[in-house]
Amino acid sequence: MKVFEDYFSELQGDMVSICLEYVNGKAEEIYIYCSYEPETYYFNVFYKVNGSIVHKHMLNEFSAGYVYDTSIERQKTLMKIGMSTLNQTILLKAIFL
Repeated sequence: MKVFEDYFSELQGDMVSICLEYVNGKAEEIYIYCSYEPETYYFNVFYKVNGSIVHKHMLNEFSAGYVYDTSIERQKTLMKIGMSTLNQTILLKAIFL
């Protein structure tokens, strides 16, 4: 039987996967930030590229020749999926608590 931690780990894995997909796996590190307040949800991601921590829309300014797709549409999709996964995490908490 699955417990909270099993479901939570799956959702964390989903967040990591979508963030890595955004950069086609071409980042040294990813930093995923999620915040939940009773009336506010927040999701964002930062990347370490060539030794610098950068926002998702600034990846090409720090890349060493690789061209990232940082189009507005791609950023919106990343944020939509990230927020959806965060929402699932919050619902999961409500189910288990």
